[in-house]
Amino acid sequence: MGSQGSAYGRFQKALATGNVAIIDAAARDLPTLSLRDALRIVVAMARNSDSRYARAAARWAARATAEQRLDVDDARRVLALLEILPRAPEVVSEELTVLCRL
Repeated sequence: MGSQGSAYGRFQKALATGNVAIIDAAARDLPTLSLRDALRIVVAMARNSDSRYARAAARWAARATAEQRLDVDDARRVLALLEILPRAPEVVSEELTVLCRL
């Protein structure tokens, strides 16, 4: 496990804190960010009422739609779930994980 492994370890620890600033800094050290990990960041943003949440959620929906080749009905469902994510992050993030096959 080289520097990528240690960077990912720092990212995992940052996620555990729930602090969006720490998570963001750790994510910037990663060479790539999986769709699942990107969702975890979006969930943290929702939980913290981060002002960037709406744009991050829209970007995540676009990425999920493209990478997972979602049809228009599933893409709409992703957007609807992201809209309610701040009110029920645990339940909604699990539903997004299943819908997007993460």
